[in-house]
Amino acid sequence: MLTENIMLFKTHNRYIMIDNFTFNIFLLNETTFKILEALKRGLNKGEVEKVFGKNNVSKVCDYINDLKEKKAIYDLKEDFYNSKKIVEGIIPRQPELLEAVFMLVQCCNMQCKYCYGNSGQFGNKSVMSKEMAKKYFEYFLKSCEEHSRQKVKFLGGEPLLNFDIMKYIIELWEQWKSSFLGRDLSFSFTTNGTLFTPEIVQYIKEKKIGVTISLDGPENIQNSMRKFHDGSFTYNAVMRGIDLLEKYEVFFTIRATVTSNENLDELYQYFEEKNFSIVHIIPVDYPMKAKVEDYQWDLKQYGDYVNREMNLLTEGCDEISAGNNNTFKARQMKIIYNDINFRNKTFPFKCSAGWWSAVFSSDGYIYPCHRLVGNKHYRIGDYLKGIEVNKIKEIYFKILEASKKCNFCIAFTTCKRRCMAQMALPDGNFAEISDELCDIYRDSNKHIWDLFFKIRDVVD
Repeated sequence: MLTENIMLFKTHNRYIMIDNFTFNIFLLNETTFKILEALKRGLNKGEVEKVFGKNNVSKVCDYINDLKEKKAIYDLKEDFYNSKKIVEGIIPRQPELLEAVFMLVQCCNMQCKYCYGNSGQFGNKSVMSKEMAKKYFEYFLKSCEEHSRQKVKFLGGEPLLNFDIMKYIIELWEQWKSSFLGRDLSFSFTTNGTLFTPEIVQYIKEKKIGVTISLDGPENIQNSMRKFHDGSFTYNAVMRGIDLLEKYEVFFTIRATVTSNENLDELYQYFEEKNFSIVHIIPVDYPMKAKVEDYQWDLKQYGDYVNREMNLLTEGCDEISAGNNNTFKARQMKIIYNDINFRNKTFPFKCSAGWWSAVFSSDGYIYPCHRLVGNKHYRIGDYLKGIEVNKIKEIYFKILEASKKCNFCIAFTTCKRRCMAQMALPDGNFAEISDELCDIYRDSNKHIWDLFFKIRDVVD
């Protein structure tokens, strides 16, 4: 009755069914869940009727058949994620870029201890030229003629080191937008926050450019990991930049990178006291069995972090349920809620890297993800030719082959093979995520689904 694409699992007092093909999710009562679980295990209908009664089994079968008729769930007799079939299905022509990351400069005025890009250089210290920016931008706009909205994100290194090119691209849009009637284009950038001037902030406000500040927490945490090249501390410089944004009433979000040896209670308390509108707290790196650097996560440390994060989200969920929507914990829960609620149901990967989004690097090449910039094996095009479809197809084939077990996982609808960069190897191949790490993802996934349903009616 239920093929392998249908997942059944229990989380606290909720019984859940998910179709990993349609990404539809259903809340079941206990009897329905147990009947379906028995049928999926291979028991015949007669055996199940002896336990649950003929009438109950008949109702459940009618319910499932109705879902199938409505195409809410599917009977898939074969491996439903055949690599070639799905890639050819999602990539029939050319990329439809909804988002572009312009790496304006591959260098930085800071030297963070954990930087995966070698102080923002990514193996090739460079600065984007006007010629390159213009060709990239023109390609980006023309790649998405059937969609009304696109996003441009400026990144580095430190993008304000090449602020003139940021302004140049925005000015190009103001010159060209009459040729793209109905197109809504937004701009944003991520910065370390140390190079703001009143003139820059005034421009950002005037042009309505989104701002994300990298700030890892209180002074002792920020200064231990994020320093200038001469070894001096950065916290005060970042706070001066934030003060300037607040003075000019420019909205901003915070991105905090958390390392394995930090005091999470101290970190959470700091952001609770600061009460920034939006704070994204991201682990420094992907967990590994044996970490190389002290700041990285091993599986034990990461598991402890996830448990602490789940406790924070639970408290945030309780606060939302009580009507307290603007606390730090409530906002963290809302971030997770929105990620689930607005997930892309038609794309088989965690993000749209390489197809609906791409990185235009100042080294002249296009990459699917900013974490892969500088590695020749992940180049999918350049500023002269644009994206070469066969190159991104090849990457997708490799990811799907390395993640076959994901198709039959209860966490698939939210996990979706995790991050491309998490699986990427230096030689251009992709590694399967370990079972130990997947267990952590599955456990946290169950917890998050429970919280999601707990506040769904309140939030919506």
